[in-house]
Amino acid sequence: AFGAETAKLLGGAVDVIRKAAASASFKGKASSTLELWGPEGLKFDRLLVVGAAPKESPASPSPTDILSLGGYVMG
Repeated sequence: AFGAETAKLLGGAVDVIRKAAASASFKGKASSTLELWGPEGLKFDRLLVVGAAPKESPASPSPTDILSLGGYVMG
């Protein structure tokens, strides 16, 4: 699920991204990725969606989790 700020940033493209995520079985688990080329409704040529945590997890990511995620994204 997208947070309120992310949904606001993506605007009408949220539905396109949700559909792509469903078709790819993307669940947003930590360090999982969904790559979209030319997503409809966005000005970007490419969008990389990176999972941060399972939806069922009640705990917020720790600062270390965020640092690790950044390292994962950068390769």
